[in-house]
Amino acid sequence: MAELTDRQIQAARPKEQDGHVSDHWISDGGARGSGRLYLRVQANGRKSFFYRYAGPSGKRGAIPLGEYTQRGGRAGLTLNQARDKASELSRLYLDGIRDLHGYIEARVQTQEREISRSNKAALDKADEDQHRSLRRLIAAYLVALEQADASDVANVRSMFRLHLLEAYPELVEIRASEVKPKDLRAPLARLVEAKKGRTAGKLRSYMRAAYSQAIKADYDPTAPACMLGFGIETNPCDALPALSQFNRTRERNLDEFELNLYMEEVEKLPHAARDALLLSLYLGGQRPTQLLRTKTEDVTVGGTYPELRMRDPKGARQQARLHVLPLTGKALELVTKLVKCGEGHILASAQCKRDTPIRIETLSNAVADISKRLIETKRINAPFKLSDIRRTAETMLARIGVAKDIRAQLLSHGLGGVQDRCRIPYDHMVACETGAGGSGTTLSSPASAYCS
Repeated sequence: MAELTDRQIQAARPKEQDGHVSDHWISDGGARGSGRLYLRVQANGRKSFFYRYAGPSGKRGAIPLGEYTQRGGRAGLTLNQARDKASELSRLYLDGIRDLHGYIEARVQTQEREISRSNKAALDKADEDQHRSLRRLIAAYLVALEQADASDVANVRSMFRLHLLEAYPELVEIRASEVKPKDLRAPLARLVEAKKGRTAGKLRSYMRAAYSQAIKADYDPTAPACMLGFGIETNPCDALPALSQFNRTRERNLDEFELNLYMEEVEKLPHAARDALLLSLYLGGQRPTQLLRTKTEDVTVGGTYPELRMRDPKGARQQARLHVLPLTGKALELVTKLVKCGEGHILASAQCKRDTPIRIETLSNAVADISKRLIETKRINAPFKLSDIRRTAETMLARIGVAKDIRAQLLSHGLGGVQDRCRIPYDHMVACETGAGGSGTTLSSPASAYCS
């Protein structure tokens, strides 16, 4: 099989058949049994490199390498650069590593843990008299997020690195207490001009939260020690607009027919992604990011009231809130099966590696693939994504008559008061067990209420 050339890549087009446009996969050739480099030409014309190989079960997997560009650089990969990456993966494959996706996920998590340890070590070793720069404030805030078990710490770290630490190295060395609003305007304006207004809004929000924690820390005995001593009195982000005009509120809801199609496709997925997506839905549309952190010690499947306990770190709270869910019906059956697989994360990336949870990106990609498949086969008219499933679940619960306060308890919506915290072990547990939400349906397995 002939090797690719830049001329062939530039001339490559997506497949067209009977008026339908689909992805075109073109091989770079190579020996059998070692995986191959492929060029994927999407229907929109985007061209990307993938390494494709046969996994442990014989099912073909594809690892994205990057977009094609003839010149290389930050824009993407040249053909030779893609070949180098594919060759590295091929060597690992020939050395006996058949589950390359699992290997790469584990390596990324190891690197993230090393970065986390490095950040904390840098803070521990720092001299108290050393000036407290914006860089150190960001590092302290990341450590505080890790200690609070925040679900999006990896995304926050990446955003700071790309749009502040690397893009504005001189700015982040300024003492944090001396940073002015106009100093922070430049990074935000740069993102807005690049048509990344939503990213700019998030960056401003994270910076404001970091400053807010540092201001309160000197007077709050419960504050993380890493946030102490910055001497900040005012928050420079308060003078910057919230950029809320760039927030795009999604309204996509699946109807009952679409939800049934979705569940049929989920049943066809590999066991790890299938179990995670089904359990999230059986539990009323729980946030997958929080559900993926659940371990066997967080689950009780025996006794009078089987339950699953999660930690909800969302919002401004410094300590994650306990979120208890009852287990009955399909949810109890599935969790009981998962617990029997061994100690560790109940939703592990592999049964033999219970210490490694599934990555949220795996679930997002799986749902995106299902949506694409249903669109291509003309079974649905509008695409959907992972976050739309949670919204759909709540809409369905409301439709079958589940009271708003019970839905709030079930889905952990804005519950911060003493009364709400005390109600968790009883009110919504009883309501879910007895169907007191208004429909007579067992709410801990709501999918059964609106799916045939």
